[in-house]
Amino acid sequence: MFNKKNVYDAILKPKQERQFTVGTVYSLEPFKVILDGDTVAIPCQSLTGLLGLDTGRRVVLLRYGKQFIAVGVIGEPLHEKMTVDDGVHGLHAVVIGSGQNENGYWRRWSDGWQFCWGVVPVTSPVDTATGSMYRSGDTSTWTFPKPFIEPGGFAWFETNSIYRWPQKTSGTHPTEASFHLFRPNASSYLGSVHGFAVGWWKEPEF
Repeated sequence: MFNKKNVYDAILKPKQERQFTVGTVYSLEPFKVILDGDTVAIPCQSLTGLLGLDTGRRVVLLRYGKQFIAVGVIGEPLHEKMTVDDGVHGLHAVVIGSGQNENGYWRRWSDGWQFCWGVVPVTSPVDTATGSMYRSGDTSTWTFPKPFIEPGGFAWFETNSIYRWPQKTSGTHPTEASFHLFRPNASSYLGSVHGFAVGWWKEPEF
């Protein structure tokens, strides 16, 4: 059986977490990639709505903890001249800036694309009964490290421990996203979750 931990640890050192790297798509179902300099196909995720993925395509990957996320497709356009109707909108732009602050990490591309990620503190204990579960009494809010233009960034959250499930409670917003935390039992432990957001920092250029 595939041992994720052993394969991940063999590929990158811990200090390389939260960095971008490059790989090649090995398969789509399930989605797996082979990192440059390695020969093992590993499980991967991709941004919602990311088009242009296909076996053999080169992709930009973000490593976050033990997880790899495809955030863009590298390569020449599949058509002589791309238009919105082509339906191929991978990474055909250059990175113009990236950085970090107290709210997390961000990266911007020349075509207007922006990706943010970070560790988000939970600010409310899980002490409110809801059916057979418990949820946090109040929402926790993540302020993006860089703002998006209207209608805002599409955000989602993932847990970094077992028996905790973050659920986004807000729609798209230019500067922040909120969430409730759910557990099978009540707990005063706060901790944190992983936050991700994608969208445009300026009017998109296709």
